[in-house]
Amino acid sequence: MIPVLIFYLHILGGVLVLSYQYQQENIKEAFMTLVFLAVIFTVAWTIAGFLVHFFAPDRGLASWLDNDSLSLLITTCLEAILYAVYFRDKKRTTGQPTGA
Repeated sequence: MIPVLIFYLHILGGVLVLSYQYQQENIKEAFMTLVFLAVIFTVAWTIAGFLVHFFAPDRGLASWLDNDSLSLLITTCLEAILYAVYFRDKKRTTGQPTGA
């Protein structure tokens, strides 16, 4: 159940980012941002999965929290921090008026 919720959040976040970037920039920038997010998710999940399978027991930490769910949770937490910093800095630089 945890992986389903996490994948749902990623799909929802992708749609939100796509629509936000389309409104702010154009469709090309929107799809480039979406592909960037997909690459970050894929690489982070691969690394987190490797580390979790290396350090955690084979059965996982609980019956409802197996190794794959744990790696997805770690990936989602790290992504949330990364995206908050990335989009916050981008919002600050584009939100300020230019000129004297």
